[in-house]
Amino acid sequence: MKEKNILVNVGNTEIDLFEFIDQNSEVLKNQYLNIILQLSNFVINNQSLKDRLYFKDYSLWEMSLLQEKNIYKNRFIFKTIKYLALKKIITDNINENIKIFYLESDLASCLETEFKNLKISFVGKSFSFLNKINQVIKKNIPLHFLYFLYYFFKNCSFRKFNDKVLTEKKFLIFSYFTHYDIKKFNEKIFYPKQWTGLWEEIIENTNFFQIFLPNEKLKFFFQVENLVKKKNFKNLKKENFINYFIYYKYFLKVFRDFKVFKSKILYYNIVKKIKDSENFRYFFEINEEIFISSFSGYTLLQNLLWINIFENLFKNLPKHDYGMYLFENQPWEKAFVRCWKKYNQGKLIGYCHTTVNFWNLNYFNIKDYNSSDDFKKFSPDLIAVSSEISKNFIVNQSINLGKVIEVEALRYNWILDKKKDLNDKRIENRKIIFLGDYDKNINDKLIKILKQSKDELMDLGFQVSYKPHPATKIKNIGNKISVIKEDLEDLINNYRYIVSSNSTSAIIETLSCGLNTFLFIDKNNFNLSPIKNTKIEKNVEFFFTKDELISKIENSQNNFEAVEYYYLDKELKRWKKILEIK
Repeated sequence: MKEKNILVNVGNTEIDLFEFIDQNSEVLKNQYLNIILQLSNFVINNQSLKDRLYFKDYSLWEMSLLQEKNIYKNRFIFKTIKYLALKKIITDNINENIKIFYLESDLASCLETEFKNLKISFVGKSFSFLNKINQVIKKNIPLHFLYFLYYFFKNCSFRKFNDKVLTEKKFLIFSYFTHYDIKKFNEKIFYPKQWTGLWEEIIENTNFFQIFLPNEKLKFFFQVENLVKKKNFKNLKKENFINYFIYYKYFLKVFRDFKVFKSKILYYNIVKKIKDSENFRYFFEINEEIFISSFSGYTLLQNLLWINIFENLFKNLPKHDYGMYLFENQPWEKAFVRCWKKYNQGKLIGYCHTTVNFWNLNYFNIKDYNSSDDFKKFSPDLIAVSSEISKNFIVNQSINLGKVIEVEALRYNWILDKKKDLNDKRIENRKIIFLGDYDKNINDKLIKILKQSKDELMDLGFQVSYKPHPATKIKNIGNKISVIKEDLEDLINNYRYIVSSNSTSAIIETLSCGLNTFLFIDKNNFNLSPIKNTKIEKNVEFFFTKDELISKIENSQNNFEAVEYYYLDKELKRWKKILEIK
């Protein structure tokens, strides 16, 4: 079925909801962040919600999906913002007749109840039976336990407890088992691209841990253990995975902790108080799945596991002068940071290793939170940013400037070489590549435009290629289109024209190399672009339809100037100064 825009008729004026959200994005974003802060301070029986959710000196509020605010893990964030936008439209036009078209039925129900005395009608309310079944499943607590059982089985090492951990080193690095150099990996050398350049400088004096992330080939941690043992890597052992320290005994320990936690916090009492609150009633109705998962289900069980893992790990961990991890405000980070400080480790640096985008709410808090003791307690000593734009997003939240440091973008220093090569060979190149998106809905729309435009592009003399997102399966995109799987840095020399959704950080790489980059805007979705509300937004070509794309490509002069986004320097002077590397 064709997707329909959510429209609001106010008298004789028609408002496109997503255009309204984009135009009022700062207000709506801050309103959402403020609700999260207010909810954390919501008093229940003379105690704030955040204080009620402490467990063994760890904050299960801080580790919740609500406080994390990750748009890729919590689909209800944007649903809530749609509700806030519609509420603003209604309250700003309180005396007008209002018609709302094609809104989700559950949001319509909330608004109908809240504004029952106003002249509001809902036309063509959208309802999905499959979504309804999905909601019922995700609110079923026993199923949360089954999900956790599967998660535990995938990640557990199934070995006996062992106190021996690591030898004493100056640095500790904590990151994900992803984005490593595949070519070197096949040669039995582990090289994580998130730490490119710095890795060679410090590896001899560094302990490091990886979090295993399942992929198509490696779905369970025991497969990684077998692979590492079989290949005998020079610098990668099973002890380098945090999963190696997930012992089978933790399974029952987590459920014992769960039972103690549930007896203390009385989840259903909390829910009743929130539902009775005029300020949070509708927020809870929209976000009920997130509350259940965070404080009574799957996410809570995961977080109790992380607490056990880090407590046992840090009890036996030697002292490090510096710790570095990929800063994304995920729940495990809060347990990691708390343990790091609790056991008096050295200076801790959270590294923003990629773009900080306007709608990446996991990087954002309301200003009052960032000046609170909670922020100090659960954040690193230093936040390392790799671009001026990321820095501005961080410091504009009133985060202390002394806490924010500028560093080279380790993963993207390759841009320096590619940009030079492309400038030296600035000739007409009739090759064009479409970059697939992580989001299925957006990716499907981009592929549809690819199929619609390929014949016209070929008539214009283009060779057309498609590079799927690494985390997605390759769709049937038809013949005459080459499917490319190499990393962007390995293929970027071959193309002068790039077509992409605006939500991927890969567009910063292509713009930084001075390539003609055309960005797909999904008008039925949020603008997730890393360049939204930045100084380079006005320099980029956007399109929504196939005809717009063809027109912009035909009129392109192939003379796009490279943007300066990341801090780049192969000598890594900033990193070396901070880490006292001579």
